[in-house]
Amino acid sequence: MKKKFKVAYFALSEVYGGHDAGFVHAHSVVSCLGKVGVDVELFIGAPGKGVKADVECVFVKLPRLSNVFRVNPVSYFRSFFEVRRRLNGVDIVHERFHVNPVDLLFLGSRKYVLEVNDPAIELAHGFRRVLYKWLVKMKYDRADAIVVQTETLKGIVSKHTDTPVYVVPNGVDVSRFRPGVKSGFRKKYGFSDSDVVVTFVGSFREWHGVLDVVRMARRLPHAKFLLVGSGRLFSEVQRAAAGVDNVVLAGAVDYDEVPGIMAGSDVLIAPFSTKGFAELDEYGFWWCPVKLFEYMASGRAVVSYDFFEVRKIVGDGGLVCGEVADAFG
Repeated sequence: MKKKFKVAYFALSEVYGGHDAGFVHAHSVVSCLGKVGVDVELFIGAPGKGVKADVECVFVKLPRLSNVFRVNPVSYFRSFFEVRRRLNGVDIVHERFHVNPVDLLFLGSRKYVLEVNDPAIELAHGFRRVLYKWLVKMKYDRADAIVVQTETLKGIVSKHTDTPVYVVPNGVDVSRFRPGVKSGFRKKYGFSDSDVVVTFVGSFREWHGVLDVVRMARRLPHAKFLLVGSGRLFSEVQRAAAGVDNVVLAGAVDYDEVPGIMAGSDVLIAPFSTKGFAELDEYGFWWCPVKLFEYMASGRAVVSYDFFEVRKIVGDGGLVCGEVADAFG
């Protein structure tokens, strides 16, 4: 009888139930592995009150700069030994990369798969780069295999290690994201059935180009623009959108609402921006954005910028252009 491997998926920098892509990705991987019969357990930060886990979890408490002096240090030791105990019988540790080297303390002789989603060394500068290079290389070289999402990122990571690097692109749950998902979002946000609704879903951060959406809305008053999400640029977007009648900011919504919003929109946009990110110009657009897969699975028109990795994902399933607004002009 073929041995059934036991896998521990480490997402130690994430919090269970968080709204960021890191948690969604980790939860999705563990959930899908479980569905195909893999014996897998998720090691992750504890959730807030009222959040219940729906996959096998071990909640890990790590010291953080924001709370290291406000938490009884005994709790960290208890968590450490609990993780050690729960790893009994585990064959493979799969880590969603974070710089903290604590994961290495748990490996022993187990196989170690490192999932790398950005070129951490290149993103650091000064003394931080020296420290990052040492920590990151330590993880790269200990790994038995490294998994990245794009060929561009593989080229960057391979410069720093001889460990085999494999490209495994992101994907989408087509049972959740699909055409025809019912939603009352048009009524909720004041759109009519005849309105052309252009929707952005994502983090309000610089590289998602969310401010570009407001600029598009000013140029395209005949369309309605819905911005779904939150992040550190939210207040700036609010100010930019003040007085722009065809822009609606929905804020963060429950993840279960997103498929219906996407399926019920007319156009879904992803204006990724490299402005202010010299590393992206130097090394190339290394992302493999999950929302592009979700957009396409929803069966709506997709518009994004013309980056190599974006073009590979979208193919004939959408429009890539120099400026997103040009596609509507």
